[in-house]
Amino acid sequence: DLSDGSTGLPIDDLITHHDALIHLVVISADGGFYTHIHPPRSAPGEYAIGLTPDRPGRYTAYAEIERQDSGTQVIARDFTIAGSANAAAPQFQGMGTRTVDGMQVTLKASTEPIKAGKQAIFTFSFSKDGKPLDDLQPWLGMGGHLIARSDDGAIFGHIHAQGPMAPAGLLATGTNYGPDIQFVYTFPEPGHYQLWGQFRR
Repeated sequence: DLSDGSTGLPIDDLITHHDALIHLVVISADGGFYTHIHPPRSAPGEYAIGLTPDRPGRYTAYAEIERQDSGTQVIARDFTIAGSANAAAPQFQGMGTRTVDGMQVTLKASTEPIKAGKQAIFTFSFSKDGKPLDDLQPWLGMGGHLIARSDDGAIFGHIHAQGPMAPAGLLATGTNYGPDIQFVYTFPEPGHYQLWGQFRR
């Protein structure tokens, strides 16, 4: 439910940015649950979507919106899920190569160690059976999205891939990306961060 802080009226002037009115990212405190979804409008100032968390504990919901003539803003809210643990603790690999849906995805940083206040370039390289992949498709208008979050949830970044955006309304054909997709980000504070890269193939 979105209401204007000065008038108390429902906010009903959201504009579409990157193919969605709201980018809602929900992450558990341990980082093991992550989703990036787009709630549809159900009434003036109201957006609703179903969500099935897989573990109890504290979660943070980050809602990224853009209002008419007001720019982009991120609204963060915490909530708690009750119940007993039924999901494995997350295993974060860091830099290097991992296999995802039959593809090999290698993540490299332009500098190590990465330092707060210094620009870093993250490169995701895609291959399969030893052959580079250049047929990744647009997702939300571009080659990929990168979410960066500090362990305490206080710092949140939504970074878009470098390179050309896909034409508006393009879903799965016409523009391809790969084998390398890059993101540029400057971490504002030192500490431990989690990264999620999202792509479509």
